[in-house]
Amino acid sequence: MLKNLVHRKGNPPEPARATIYPQSIDIDEGEQFEIQYEITENPLPNIQWEREGKVPFNPRRSTANEHLRISYAVASDVGHNICRATNLRGDSGSTFGLTTASCVG
Repeated sequence: MLKNLVHRKGNPPEPARATIYPQSIDIDEGEQFEIQYEITENPLPNIQWEREGKVPFNPRRSTANEHLRISYAVASDVGHNICRATNLRGDSGSTFGLTTASCVG
């Protein structure tokens, strides 16, 4: 779970919202790429990264300062990736798509 959050103390409870940008990336196999994300919430949500079709996520990923970074793109990264935020008030998912000419997934 990730904890890169925008927490608004004192505000009424609201559903979690996830935003990702850019929403699509075109890269070559072996390249590094980075996605910026923002989570807004009250109360604190659980954050999960998921892959379309339950494909395992690239083990070369890291998160810091509201960024998801994959240091070496592989063919299995091609497709839709989802950042899901869930709290007691609801949930939200934001998706980015990854395409490349040299990765066939």
